Amino acid sequence: MRIGEVAQLVGVTTRTVRHYHRIGVIPEPARRDNGYRDYGLRDAILLMRAVRLAELGLSLDEVAAALRDDDMRELPDILQDLDDDLARQERELRTKRDALRNLRHRIQSASDDHSSDAFLPDHARTLFASLQMHGAGTKSLEVDRQIMSVLPEDAVQEWADAMSGVADDPAAAAQMADIYRRFDDLGQGDAAEQTDDPRVRRLARDLLAAVPEPLRRQFHEAPEGEVPVLDAVADELSAAQASVIRHLLALRSPE
Repeated sequence: MRIGEVAQLVGVTTRTVRHYHRIGVIPEPARRDNGYRDYGLRDAILLMRAVRLAELGLSLDEVAAALRDDDMRELPDILQDLDDDLARQERELRTKRDALRNLRHRIQSASDDHSSDAFLPDHARTLFASLQMHGAGTKSLEVDRQIMSVLPEDAVQEWADAMSGVADDPAAAAQMADIYRRFDDLGQGDAAEQTDDPRVRRLARDLLAAVPEPLRRQFHEAPEGEVPVLDAVADELSAAQASVIRHLLALRSPE
């Protein structure tokens, strides 16, 4: 058979056959007196095997190695590794599809005002809903909501898990909602510029006392100067609110 005939028989192009020859996937057959390659049944079988193995996902180097082994003793191990890898990809794809469907449902269910909630874990959405219910429909709450929507999912989930007790405890939720309202009060009117307002220090102490112990411990153990989220919200704060944050950081000490 000529190259075009064997290519047609196996279902590939002559360019593919030549490429396989050039990189050593399959050996070149003997040539006729006129210089044309002369393909026989064995050549067609090797080409067919190369094509099928490549279609299964083996690299061309792996295909070449498998075909060099006449008895294909290593092929079962190669195919097992490939099957394991495909199974892993299948699991990952299923997980991604589940997350995609969940996110699509959340976006469809979220209100226009709180569309960022769609990107939050369940615990975080529950907490914000609880705070909202207790009257914390404030600007600072919305800033926190937006911050949480852009942080890494693992970090948000850890925060949400630690704060879940607040959402489940009406008294704790009401206390946290009150802190949000007080923080907003320091961002309005004359109070916004009063950094020495006695409410500033009091709010910093109350805020630290209100957060659950795991978060309070993380706050104390964090390296000094590493509060990157604060940089992101700096432009949103009044002078008094920024003073609350400074007093809060001043309360940090190793426990």
